[in-house]
Amino acid sequence: MTPIQGMPTDTPEGRYTAALTRTRNCVERYIGVLKNRFRCLLKDRVLHYAPFRAGQIINATYVLHNVC
Repeated sequence: MTPIQGMPTDTPEGRYTAALTRTRNCVERYIGVLKNRFRCLLKDRVLHYAPFRAGQIINATYVLHNVC
């Protein structure tokens, strides 16, 4: 999804951009927390699994983080 730049905040496009930006910031912050806690998710380290299995590993880190 792409933000629409240069729109006033009182328009639907401006509200869309503001909501998208807030959501993206939260998601990126959460991914950073997961990467600090579970070092296997860092860019330098590559998961050598099929995409489905890699998705399961990432979902498991979400669950483990929330349990902690």
